Amino acid sequence: MMAALAATGLVAVVWTSDRVTTVYQNRAVPLQRLGELNQLLQRNRALVMDMLIDPGRANVERHAQEYAQNDQRMRDIWADYQSRLHASDEHRAADAFEQARAAYLAQGLDAAARAMTDGRYDDAQELYLLQVKPQEPAVQNALNALLAIKLNQANQEYEAAQALRRKVTVTLISTSAGALLLGVWLAWRITRSITGPVRQAVQVADRVAAGDLTARPAVRGRDELGDMLRALATMQARLTTLIGDVRDVCDNVAAGTHQIAAGSTDLSQRTESQAAQLQQTAAAMAELNGAVTRNTETARCAVESALQARAAAGDGGRLMQDVVATMGDIAAGSHRVADITGVIDAIAFQTNILALNAAVEAARAGEAGRGFAVVAGEVRGLAQRSAAAAREIKDLIANGVARAQAGSALVDRAGDSVAGMVAHIERVTALIESMAQASLEQASSLQQIHLALGHLDDTTQRNAALVEQTTAAAESLRRQAGHLAEAVRVFRLERGEVELLPG
Repeated sequence: MMAALAATGLVAVVWTSDRVTTVYQNRAVPLQRLGELNQLLQRNRALVMDMLIDPGRANVERHAQEYAQNDQRMRDIWADYQSRLHASDEHRAADAFEQARAAYLAQGLDAAARAMTDGRYDDAQELYLLQVKPQEPAVQNALNALLAIKLNQANQEYEAAQALRRKVTVTLISTSAGALLLGVWLAWRITRSITGPVRQAVQVADRVAAGDLTARPAVRGRDELGDMLRALATMQARLTTLIGDVRDVCDNVAAGTHQIAAGSTDLSQRTESQAAQLQQTAAAMAELNGAVTRNTETARCAVESALQARAAAGDGGRLMQDVVATMGDIAAGSHRVADITGVIDAIAFQTNILALNAAVEAARAGEAGRGFAVVAGEVRGLAQRSAAAAREIKDLIANGVARAQAGSALVDRAGDSVAGMVAHIERVTALIESMAQASLEQASSLQQIHLALGHLDDTTQRNAALVEQTTAAAESLRRQAGHLAEAVRVFRLERGEVELLPG
C-alpha cells in the first residue's frame, strides 16, 4: 500500500515535471520570442520614421546600422521559433505571419530603409505611406493569431495539469485512507496477539496465587509469549502433581499415626491387664501360666506392629526427602519463568524504544507522518503495559518461590519428627522383645516365680512408660501432618479436595 502511494506520487511528480518543461520550452519561450520579434519589428518601424523626420546623413547612418542589427536579430529569433513548432494549426499560422511579415518588409519597411540610405527621401516617404502603413495591420493580425494559438496551447497544458492534479489528489487520498485502515487493522491484530496471551498468563498466575490449580492455559503460538504460556502450563502441572503427592503423604502419615496410636492404646490396655494378673499370681499359678502365655503372644504381636510402624515411618522419611527435592525443582522452574518474564520485559523495553524512535521520525515527517505517529504511540503504550504485566508476573513467581521454600521447611521439620519416631519405635521393639524373653523364662522356670514376677512387674512398668512416650510421639507426628495438610489445602486440584483422616 505504501509502495503504491509512493509510486503514484512519483509518477505525478515526473508527469508534472514533464508538463512544466513542455509549457516552458514549447509555450513560454516561443511566446517570449514572438514578443521580442514584435518589439524589434516595431523598433525598425520607429527607426524608419526617425530617419524620415531627421534625414541628416549621420542620423540616417546610425539608424540604418541599428536597423540592420535588428533585422538580423529578427531572423535568428524566427529561426529559433520555427524549430519549436509542433501543431499543424500553429504551422499554418506561422506561415501566414511569415508571408505577411516578408511582404511588409520587402515591399515596405526594408525598401523605405534602403531608400533613406540611398538618399531617396521622397521615395522613402512614399513607401512608408503607401506600403508600410497599409500592411502593418495585416502583420499585427497574423502575429496576434499566432500568439492566440500559443496561449490556447498553454491553456490546454494548464487544464491537463489541473486534471492530473485532481486525479493524483483523489488517488493519494484514497491510497492514504487505505494505508491508514491497513495500519489500524495491523495495530489491532498486533495488540490482540500480545495482550491476549499476557492476559491469559496473568489470569492463570492469579488463580495459582489464589490456590486454584485447575486452570489450564490455552497454548497456540510459537513465539516468546507461547513459550511463556507453555512454561506456565508445565509449572502448573508439576505443582499440581507435587501438591497431590504431598496430600497423599499427609494422608498416609495421618493413617500411620492413627494406627500407631491405636496400637499404643491397645498395648497400654494389655500392660494394665498384665499388671492385674501379676497381683493375682500368688493366688493362682494356673492363671499365672495362662497370663504368661497371653503375655508372650501379646509381645509377639507388639513386635510385629512395632516393625510395621518402623517401616512405615522409614517410608515416610524417604517420601519427605522426595518432597524436598521436588520443591527444589519447583523453585528452579519458577526461577526459569522469572528469567522468561525478564526477557519479555527486555523485549517490551526495546519495543518502547523503537516506538519512541518511530514517533520521532513521524514527527519529523510532519503532516504526512501524523497517522504513523499515532500508531507508534499506541505500540509504545502497549509495550509499556506488557512490561508492567511482565513485572507483575515476576512478582507472583517470586511469591510462589517463597511459598515453596516455606513448604520445604515444613517438610524438613516433618522429616525430623519421623526420624525421631523411628528411633522411639526401635527402642519399643527392643523392650517388647525383652519382655517376650522374660515371659519365656517365667514359663520355663516356675521355681523362680518370685524373681520372675518382680522382673516382670519392673518390665511392665517400663513398658507403660514407653507406651506413653510412643503415644505422645504419634500425637506429635499427627499434629505435624495436620499442619502440612493445612498448608497445602489452599490449593484446589481438578480431582477435588482430599480430606485428612480424623486423628
